[in-house]
Amino acid sequence: MSQAAAKQINTFFMELVETLITVIEQKDQYMRGKAQKVADLCAGFSKTLKMTHQAKIDKIYFAGLLSDLGMVYMPAEIVEKPAELEDDEMAIIRQHPIFSEKILSNLSILKDVLPMIKHHHEAFDGSGYPDGLKGMDIPVGARILSIVDSYVALTSERPYRPASEPKEAIRKLQAGAGATYDRELLNRFVVYIKSAGMLAKKKIEEVKSIPEIVADVLEQFSQGKVELPVLPQVVQEVEEVMKRDISKGEDLAKVIEKDAVISVRLISVANSPFYRGLEQITSVRTAISRLGEAETRNLVIAIANKGLYKTKNTQFRELMERLWLHSLACAHGTVRISKALNLGGGENYFFMGIIHDIGKVVLIKAISDAMPADKKIKLKDVRDAIRDIHAGFGGSLMRRWKYPDQFKKVVTQTEKEEYTDHVLQEVLIANLANHLADKLGHFIFRGEEVDDIMELDAVKRLGLEAETVDTITQEVVELMKEAGHLF
Repeated sequence: MSQAAAKQINTFFMELVETLITVIEQKDQYMRGKAQKVADLCAGFSKTLKMTHQAKIDKIYFAGLLSDLGMVYMPAEIVEKPAELEDDEMAIIRQHPIFSEKILSNLSILKDVLPMIKHHHEAFDGSGYPDGLKGMDIPVGARILSIVDSYVALTSERPYRPASEPKEAIRKLQAGAGATYDRELLNRFVVYIKSAGMLAKKKIEEVKSIPEIVADVLEQFSQGKVELPVLPQVVQEVEEVMKRDISKGEDLAKVIEKDAVISVRLISVANSPFYRGLEQITSVRTAISRLGEAETRNLVIAIANKGLYKTKNTQFRELMERLWLHSLACAHGTVRISKALNLGGGENYFFMGIIHDIGKVVLIKAISDAMPADKKIKLKDVRDAIRDIHAGFGGSLMRRWKYPDQFKKVVTQTEKEEYTDHVLQEVLIANLANHLADKLGHFIFRGEEVDDIMELDAVKRLGLEAETVDTITQEVVELMKEAGHLF
């Protein structure tokens, strides 16, 4: 295999892993960032165990990243329960390592990682799950992961308890030495944690202001140095299939099945209460039959785009989640408005609604990545730094991605207050949908909502009556109530 081919495979693998992590984190607020913490701690601890072969450390690292993938199949009412679980609920949760192994079993590159993932909840005395392995029968990677996973869980806040201080977490782990955990490994882990704490030094470095960060992003973008987010290939191929005049179902399924992560999420969404029929769906083809081709296309776009709103900076997570819900509400709004106007070719409206704020998404993501987690930020400063430039920046992104002219104009003109007679109808529809999303509480920054939707220039130019706008509003409310949490 050539070096270029090996690099391409490695890049694809890392993108796949990153997408899988996004799926995990979307399941539960607690999981956001947990996978990365566990993986980093597993790798760091493994290095102190003289695992000099980097391949071994890498395997434990990936086991840490993917160990909770099976949680995406667990019922939301159990995962998000704000109290300790009952025995029958715990029995369901204990199936997640098996689901994790099953999801990843077709990836040959992870074959040595699967035993660590499957058995990281085994106990040293044989009382763990799923197979009740005991002592040295438990893979060493699983024994390491068990300790690290428990430490991260204890030092993280849960709905039913506060986070433990590191010293208290260590004390709780030591109470399980020889029973839940390998005593020797646990002792060495305690030494590692203490040593890491004593050796840690705060880096003294200048923290850039938010306007300086934004200026850097724009400068790097102009020089072609910014690594832009890209939509998975499957989205582009889905778009090509949807342009055909013939029946698209079978071809659509073949395209989606190329992306394991999107396939899993699509099936999960199709089985949600919002779409559920009489039978449980287990394949992409049956999911498409239930959802319909147009809705499948929209869901694939939404699932793929959700990953753009991911951030490791806890201060920005709520803001990015609000931005996502705003974009989703706007996407539903554009579709409903286009239907109310009896417009043809409405398959593009959902995507326009999703990407109308792409400039904000990329700029806020850049700020969150560059800003230290302990540096307090004011949302007003973020808003002010991007207010006058996000639309133009978003338009530049659309040109770089080679999207048609109407998409660029939606991105650059959606937030205007008044329009000329030459404005595209798509822009007016996106403008109204944008304001409807704000009015329904899916605003990004407070104070941006308009008082009277009917006074909007876009509403007047579209010729919509108040009754029609009210109907559209209620439809979006119901859609967000049912579907806002699906992704």
